[in-house]
Amino acid sequence: MNIVLITGVKGNLGRAVATEFTHRGWNVVGLDRDDVDCSNADEVQSWVNSQDLSTLAAVVHTIGGIRAGRAVHEAPLDDANVMMNLNYFTTLHVARAVLPRLRTNAGAFVAVGAQATLNVTQAKGYYAASKAALNALVLTIAEEGRHDGLRANVVVPSILRTPENLEWAEGGEEESWVTPEQVAYVIAALCDTNNRTSGAIIPVLGGVAR
Repeated sequence: MNIVLITGVKGNLGRAVATEFTHRGWNVVGLDRDDVDCSNADEVQSWVNSQDLSTLAAVVHTIGGIRAGRAVHEAPLDDANVMMNLNYFTTLHVARAVLPRLRTNAGAFVAVGAQATLNVTQAKGYYAASKAALNALVLTIAEEGRHDGLRANVVVPSILRTPENLEWAEGGEEESWVTPEQVAYVIAALCDTNNRTSGAIIPVLGGVAR
């Protein structure tokens, strides 16, 4: 049975992705930041080495976060370091640890990007920069793995319709937000062995919740 490794599996999106893959008959292996510090390359590599991932066919990286609200010249420099560690370096460390197996198995790597990289927004400079670095990394992985049949893509959701985000929604705006389940469907479709899409940044920017 094909294995999918999902990082951030305890989060809202991670849980939805795990459910979608389970329904499709995949063997789900979950990794969360409570288990391993994915900003630490040695910890990630050690954890991957300890797992039986011989049939690894997909990796979905959902770990990430945001610090925003201040202009570039006003935001603390520490916020830039936090954003790079959380959004870029976690992606890099996970990718480096799993790519040898994914390339051997002609698998798929999917990371979660940010709408701020598609449409410039004030007061999100550090966040957008870290996610732009993620985009460049994943597209490079796609190009480097092309001859091995490896696919790599970035999925870019808009605001997720989660309980936490619903607390600050106003005026019914949440009806146009994308649900974790809708994003999970797109991610799983990209990892299907019959889907050869690679090197793409794919927006999933809205949809009425069902």
